[in-house]
Amino acid sequence: MSNSLNQATVPTEMKTSLLRPVYKKGNYKEIENYRPIAILPTTSKMSEIYFAEQLDNFLDMKKVIVKEQYGYRRNQGAPDLLEQFCDTVNGALNNHLHVLVCFVDFSKAFDSINHTKLLDVLDDMGIRGSVKEWLRNYLNGRKCTVKVAKHFSKKREMKRGVPQGSVLGPKLYLCYFNDIAQCFSNCQF
Repeated sequence: MSNSLNQATVPTEMKTSLLRPVYKKGNYKEIENYRPIAILPTTSKMSEIYFAEQLDNFLDMKKVIVKEQYGYRRNQGAPDLLEQFCDTVNGALNNHLHVLVCFVDFSKAFDSINHTKLLDVLDDMGIRGSVKEWLRNYLNGRKCTVKVAKHFSKKREMKRGVPQGSVLGPKLYLCYFNDIAQCFSNCQF
């Protein structure tokens, strides 16, 4: 891993994922009723675990992720979010205030990430130099192939998004959407 970071390169064979369509529900003949599951090389996941740990340490040390973000964070999760949400709503109602709640579900969120914007966001967070170049290399030139039964599709380059099924994908998504809290004023995010 240290050679990969020092040279700011990710071996090509670690950047190819295998997509397997898994049936969800509905008519099995309709493609939208299948969910793609990405299978990445084990060596890729091992290096990502190391890199994600370093990224978590950096993000925690610099306190760049908004405190209201509970997903994909160490020692925080849905129970913490629900507790905070209930406390906020109950507190407002006890003070005879109105409560308006808006839930947003970003469709295909991991697939929609623009690599250039993501790298700019990371730069703004203080992620620069060889680490940023390693991430640029990690994102660029990624390919995937689909396997159905014993048949494989041609490999296609993934020009947007973060790798599905990866360890780093959720962390990069977290960084990418971190500044969404700045879009809200006169309310609690």
